[in-house]
Amino acid sequence: MSGRLKDYGFESEMYDHTIVQVVRDVSRQLGFESNIVQVLWMDWEARFGRMDSDECNFHGQAVLLPKRMRGALDPEEWKPIIASRLIYRKRLRRSQPWGEGLGILLGPLLVIIGGAILYRLFGPEGIGIASLIYFVLVVGPILANLFTQAHKKLRLQADLEATRPVGKETFLLVLRKIDGLRLKDIETTKERRVTRHLSSKPSISERIENLSRL
Repeated sequence: MSGRLKDYGFESEMYDHTIVQVVRDVSRQLGFESNIVQVLWMDWEARFGRMDSDECNFHGQAVLLPKRMRGALDPEEWKPIIASRLIYRKRLRRSQPWGEGLGILLGPLLVIIGGAILYRLFGPEGIGIASLIYFVLVVGPILANLFTQAHKKLRLQADLEATRPVGKETFLLVLRKIDGLRLKDIETTKERRVTRHLSSKPSISERIENLSRL
């Protein structure tokens, strides 16, 4: 157990209790009801996948936090992370991202145009395999990119809105502190190239740059 956790006494119980209170306080500031009563620390969750070090999530009456980050931040330092996630889940994600609507319109258009071109090029005999390749290499990536980038924009927008209750500089200090830990998942996300276009999660560098422009 880290020295930081011992500072809160009762081993880690007071640390977790204070984080629960932070969730309730920031929820109240944002105008959301909160039923959170416990903290669950985990690096992987079956429903949500990997718990990234600069993220949190909610399930039932629990706030889910990455186990590798336990004690790395003071309870109050979790406030910007929690505020951003609450805004994303309860406000922004419930509005249909523009990428989903555009994908609904663009998908059939790509199929019709692509199908017509493939038919002219390969005829009825070869259109089957050509269509499969077209869907895998062209239609799929385009629609996936539209969807993931729409959600990434929502996450970055949630960060901006979270500065109202927590402050821009406070949020930036927390993100830079996490970045300075040089954790494997954070570094891997930062080093993405092509795959960043297929991910709905912004890297910590993108989050810092986004807030810095505010």
